[in-house]
Amino acid sequence: MRFVLYRYKETSKGRAVQYVKEVKSRKLFFSTLVYDAKRFPFIKAIALSLRYRVSWIHEKHLRGNL
Repeated sequence: MRFVLYRYKETSKGRAVQYVKEVKSRKLFFSTLVYDAKRFPFIKAIALSLRYRVSWIHEKHLRGNL
């Protein structure tokens, strides 16, 4: 099972979903494209979500082209 980390960002048009693209040097890099989202195993997804205060979701619930 693979999971994706994401966050909501407020924009002038409403809310936008940003997916974690990369974890590098203890920093998160985000992308709005679903196919750029990095997949994590369950335990690592939970640990990173607690550390960086982002949410996680199973990849089967994502919309878009994977």
